[in-house]
Amino acid sequence: MLLVKEGTPDPGSIHWGFKAENDAQVDDFYQAAIAAGAKDNISPRARVEYYAGYYAADVFDPDGYSFEVVHKS
Repeated sequence: MLLVKEGTPDPGSIHWGFKAENDAQVDDFYQAAIAAGAKDNISPRARVEYYAGYYAADVFDPDGYSFEVVHKS
């Protein structure tokens, strides 16, 4: 679901998540995003605090929005 409303943009309230086919796609996303000017939030790694098999990376785009790519095995 996507809800659009008028008002002042609040990048901190939005987190975009995308599914990767494998860990390498997560790594590729992260490298491409950083090269394009994104800032690191969570470098690519296993996120065992969620559960075993969760591998993800998260960056902030130049506007401050959070983008995460995850591979769940």
